[in-house]
Amino acid sequence: MAVACIALFLFDSPSDAALMVFARPQVQVEPDKSNKAAEQLATSASNAQNNDDFKFAQKQWEKLVAQHPNWSKIATAKLNLGICLFQQNKYAEAIAPIRSAVEAGDNSLNIPKSLLFLGFSQMKHGDQLALSKSAKEQTQGGMFLTTATQTLGKIVREYPDYPDADQALYFQGQSFYKLGRYDEAVAAFEGLDAFEDAKFKQAVQYDLAAAYQQTGKFDQALNAFEEYLKTVPTEDFEAIDDINLQIAKLNIRLATAAQRRQELVEAVELLKQADQRLSRISENPQSTFYADACFDQAMVAGQLEDFPRAAKLFAKAASDQDSPNASQAMVMAGREWIRAKQYPVAIKTLRPLATADSRFGLEAVILLSNAYRNSGSPEKATALTESWIEKSSDAPLY
Repeated sequence: MAVACIALFLFDSPSDAALMVFARPQVQVEPDKSNKAAEQLATSASNAQNNDDFKFAQKQWEKLVAQHPNWSKIATAKLNLGICLFQQNKYAEAIAPIRSAVEAGDNSLNIPKSLLFLGFSQMKHGDQLALSKSAKEQTQGGMFLTTATQTLGKIVREYPDYPDADQALYFQGQSFYKLGRYDEAVAAFEGLDAFEDAKFKQAVQYDLAAAYQQTGKFDQALNAFEEYLKTVPTEDFEAIDDINLQIAKLNIRLATAAQRRQELVEAVELLKQADQRLSRISENPQSTFYADACFDQAMVAGQLEDFPRAAKLFAKAASDQDSPNASQAMVMAGREWIRAKQYPVAIKTLRPLATADSRFGLEAVILLSNAYRNSGSPEKATALTESWIEKSSDAPLY
């Protein structure tokens, strides 16, 4: 009898750009008639695992490993135990049994597949720790991510013909990215071009664009995002909005760089391209990225010196009270009304924010005072400033 462990493995990219499916790996365990008890546990565990009952399968594999440590196929049992933990998102617990299986040196074990499970578990556990508020756990997270890059790199170096070597390289790149080792992440992601049938060639464009951004290669990031956008299903509106927002942000960055080089025609063209992409989002209040798009589009309108439009867009961004930029957006709206010389509207906009307990209170007071002076009410400007100073000794200055 042979024990077959077949499972579907669905991995999510840290970028949330895509979901990729591993092939259904099959582990064959040759019968060991010298230990019927171990065989029975292996059969029970395998049947449960093949039916996606990973919790029960885990318990059966744990019994086998604990009660029959000298079983001839103990390495396979440990690997399957790790896989069951892995399938339950128990990445920290999965690491030890998978590593033990690899270190056992069993020739019947599929080593590169085992390393792929190990490396991915190390990456996921490291990522979870890195998000902790504890400095100690963050440090530990970095250590697991570093180990993941080494484990996954071993597959690429020593098992280049392994069918899923491209996936190992992809996850290695993601681990490098999480560590802030962006040049190495770029190298890993670009390395997927060497694989003719790489499963992640489409998804990697998102990750590659993000890595290019971190290394200051904005033109290449823009191209990568545009390539990725071509692969997004037309009905996936959220993903499309996300990519359009990222592309618009890059256009704005590139426009700023062009302005510094005094290439003003190019800068204006890039800003108009950004404005066009952002309009697709800012015209849909139901979009997840509505407030962000309105804010960025307002910045673009301001740079194009369309101040009334900039003010209105900032007000739209401020209308989303769940946005962390709501108060700042309203202050910016007041500033744009001042630039448009529409002082009564600026005063009406800024007055509610010119309070000592507002995060942007000081900025609002300065702008409101400016609006009062320009509207012919210098005495109100003076009174506002004096009043704010008296009651704002503990007010935030940002």
